[in-house]
Amino acid sequence: MDINGLSDPYCKLLILGDDNYKLASFKTTTINSTLHPIWDQGVKFLLDHPMQHVTLKFTVYDKDKLSKDDFMGTGSIQLQFEDILNAENAQEHCIQLMNKKSTKKRGMLFYKIFHTDY
Repeated sequence: MDINGLSDPYCKLLILGDDNYKLASFKTTTINSTLHPIWDQGVKFLLDHPMQHVTLKFTVYDKDKLSKDDFMGTGSIQLQFEDILNAENAQEHCIQLMNKKSTKKRGMLFYKIFHTDY
């Protein structure tokens, strides 16, 4: 958090397949001077082989110009492959962000997921 009480947050998304195999990663833009960012960005990734599940891991940081970016919170959700294939209409989901030890709540992150054919 900056001295003005606000942050410059961005989010990193890591998409993992079976056995935590990295399928894709994505980083949002930084939203300056806010505690309630709205990124409204999308990411597409190809699932080129069937798998049992996909894990989405979200980690939010506060961008700092003079030092290392500050960790703000993290959360992950495991989606069954069949649920992804059946997600034709975007539905909003929510995930609780926690500190690194998963002992303190650090905010909420809302996201949408849906499936399209290429």
